[in-house]
Amino acid sequence: MRLATFNAENLFSRPRVMRYTDWKQGKAVLEDFATLSSLIEQDVYTTAVKAKLVTLLNRYIYGKAPKEGRVIKLNEVRGKLASRKQGKTAITANGRADWVGW
Repeated sequence: MRLATFNAENLFSRPRVMRYTDWKQGKAVLEDFATLSSLIEQDVYTTAVKAKLVTLLNRYIYGKAPKEGRVIKLNEVRGKLASRKQGKTAITANGRADWVGW
């Protein structure tokens, strides 16, 4: 008897960045994703790090989503990385230990 398992989540959650017809658009998003990932992993969020995080969050998370949907998703399990009040984004976490997410 052969038994196999499949990760069905991958069937429904394909990277939207791969939908771009132009590689330049997709490459820019992937570079911003890499930057965002490296910034949120820092132990302490300095003023400069928070400013860059706000820029990237506004561009991909809180900004207007393109008609095909957001290309970057932020999961916050415990605590919050950022808050948004009256159209302004602020980083509420002071470092990686203040929130859990990816």
